[in-house]
Amino acid sequence: MGEEKRRKLARDASDAENVVPGSHAPVQSGLVDVMTAVLDFCRAQCPGYNFTLFAAEPEAAADAEGRLPRFNYMSTADRRDMVAVLKAFVARNSEGEAIDAAIKGEAQGHG
Repeated sequence: MGEEKRRKLARDASDAENVVPGSHAPVQSGLVDVMTAVLDFCRAQCPGYNFTLFAAEPEAAADAEGRLPRFNYMSTADRRDMVAVLKAFVARNSEGEAIDAAIKGEAQGHG
């Protein structure tokens, strides 16, 4: 398996270049409208809260064009605040991957 395909399948996020290789294209206009509507709805339901929404393009659409899938986000939060929260989330949940792997291995061992 080639390195590009491995990264695509593994979503190797060791650095930003692996997640969004090269320059990234602008978000599709139809998706902007949908994401804006979702965020507007969330703000109306929970005034004072900030929201960040992520949208990952289906792999089949990207495969048809011979490229990696697009990954877009939209947020009502200040970018620095959003990045700080995401870093904290990743730090807290990274050990969850090891726990999930151990549970999965345990389940396989009893099967």
